[in-house]
Amino acid sequence: MKVIRQLRADENPAQGLYAKNPEANYKLPYHISHGSTKSLKTQYISATDDIETMFRYKRSQRRWCIIDTDKIGNDCQFFFHDEVDTSNWYFLPKKLWNVSRESVFVGHIPAEACTLIIDDSNGDIELTDEECKEIAMFYLKEE
Repeated sequence: MKVIRQLRADENPAQGLYAKNPEANYKLPYHISHGSTKSLKTQYISATDDIETMFRYKRSQRRWCIIDTDKIGNDCQFFFHDEVDTSNWYFLPKKLWNVSRESVFVGHIPAEACTLIIDDSNGDIELTDEECKEIAMFYLKEE
């Protein structure tokens, strides 16, 4: 299975991906409700299998990475959106989880599992939203 992630400016997929604070011990619903803030540093790394989510939470510069969950190894856990029991979650995290189709990783995601597909951090590429969708769909569906 493959998922997609909008990278932070400090992330380098060639070195693998790390959570903001791998030693943290937050509950998943708290991360879901607050995880996109700069001040919260959790042990989770968020991704999605929904391209539309990438546009809902897009940053000024696109840096998108495909993560192949078959290549994460034993040092990383993956919690796929459809396999997480949210029945005892409060309304807000449950709604955000479902709207974004968020999935999360705990642990280091090795470089072998990461493929940088779009990087306009230098502002030198001009891609339309539709072109970004096509690129992402190609990589998400690639075997």
